[in-house]
Amino acid sequence: MGAIQEVLAANGRPNAVDFDFLKDYIGSHLAAPFGDIFPDYGPAQIDELIRQYRVIYLARGHRLTRVYPGVLEALAALAGRKSTATTKGSPTTRAVLEQFGLIQHFDHVQGTDGFPYKPAPDVILTALAALGARPEDCLMVGDSPADMEAGKARRRQDLRRPLRLRQTRRAGPLLPRLLDRRSARPGATPRPIVRASRPRFVKHL
Repeated sequence: MGAIQEVLAANGRPNAVDFDFLKDYIGSHLAAPFGDIFPDYGPAQIDELIRQYRVIYLARGHRLTRVYPGVLEALAALAGRKSTATTKGSPTTRAVLEQFGLIQHFDHVQGTDGFPYKPAPDVILTALAALGARPEDCLMVGDSPADMEAGKARRRQDLRRPLRLRQTRRAGPLLPRLLDRRSARPGATPRPIVRASRPRFVKHL
């Protein structure tokens, strides 16, 4: 959210919105908050704001970001292929995962790169294709309404091959429960995990 505030200040809107306003956009594509804050801007202007955000976001270096306790251990122990399916761009997502030592636990890093963002299911479909995975063999974990809508949209496209959905506020408490559940299945085949939306492997302070 600090990066958004810097973009607003650089474009003549310092203190235009506060934390309570921005928190409602967690999990949404950047086009959503910028479009609401700058209702008179066209697509090209919104794209420029997003470009500025991505430069600032990486330059901030996540100085106030921490990994939730237990996440590294859970990812290391969780069987099956894993991918992100986030509203961030793939390069930004990869940079975050690399910085916090999480990248090695993912078989694929998928962001929203030039196609419709959630609640459209495109990022999920792209992640599934990259994994070579069947939807019925996957579990999608999301932490926002947009995640669930995207998952439902994909499921509506092919009701014969449902994608199992799970919404959580944070990944930390959820992953150990997934590990316990999978280890309780004798002879269970590891299944791919599509990790959706703004990854809550890290907490933003």
